[in-house]
Amino acid sequence: MKHVPEKRLRKLGNGRNRNDVPYEAILVDQHVKSANCNTFVTSRHRIVPWVLAFTEYFASCNTTTRVSYTWYNEGSEVSIKAGCITKLILRVSPSSAPDKHDVTITIFLKTGLIMIQGSRFSEFGREEFPKVKALVDPLAAKDTESS
Repeated sequence: MKHVPEKRLRKLGNGRNRNDVPYEAILVDQHVKSANCNTFVTSRHRIVPWVLAFTEYFASCNTTTRVSYTWYNEGSEVSIKAGCITKLILRVSPSSAPDKHDVTITIFLKTGLIMIQGSRFSEFGREEFPKVKALVDPLAAKDTESS
């Protein structure tokens, strides 16, 4: 399993550091129990492919399992006006109950930390994460070719 390079280590909550967080992998049996979430990190140049992969994946799920998903920007009003968004949030819920969020995915843009929370976070890690990850690598390769 790859980890973030040593120079990018930063303290995370509860005394954990970035080296404790897997690189683009979810360890289903190792999650923050009190937060009902799993986390992983990615590099800055792969954040856009992850956003595109999540969007593509949930758009395809919408046609088969009827889920709704919404992206949100989050940052202070000043930072948003300055074009500095600190995180993106994706809320996924069943179409029949759009106010009930099964999974919330938060992407922290400065650190590359991606957090999956919600009532279905462990199922997402086991069943859906590998499918999303399979979409990321081709998107990242395409992004690298175009730049």
